[in-house]
Amino acid sequence: MFVPPDLFGEMAFISAVYKSDPATILRSAIGGSSLSGTSYYIRVGARANLFVIDPEKNSLNFSRDPVTSIVKRISSHVISKKVFNS
Repeated sequence: MFVPPDLFGEMAFISAVYKSDPATILRSAIGGSSLSGTSYYIRVGARANLFVIDPEKNSLNFSRDPVTSIVKRISSHVISKKVFNS
C-alpha cells in the first residue's frame, strides 16, 4: 500500500461518491468492528473501546450536525485519546 488506511477518509469518500446517509456510514464503520471478533458498540457491562475526538482541532464544536461533520470533515489527527480495554 502506498497510503495507510484511514477510516475517516474512507467514510468521507463513501459519503461523496455514493451520497449515502452519514448516520448509516458511521453505523457501518462502527459495525465493521465485529469482523475482528469484537463489537465496539457501547453496551452496559462491556469494556470501553473508543476514540475521544477533540472538537477544538477541527471546529467540530461549531457543528450543527455532529454525525455529518464526523463522517465528512474530520481526520485521524483530531483523535485526542484512544481507549482500548478489550
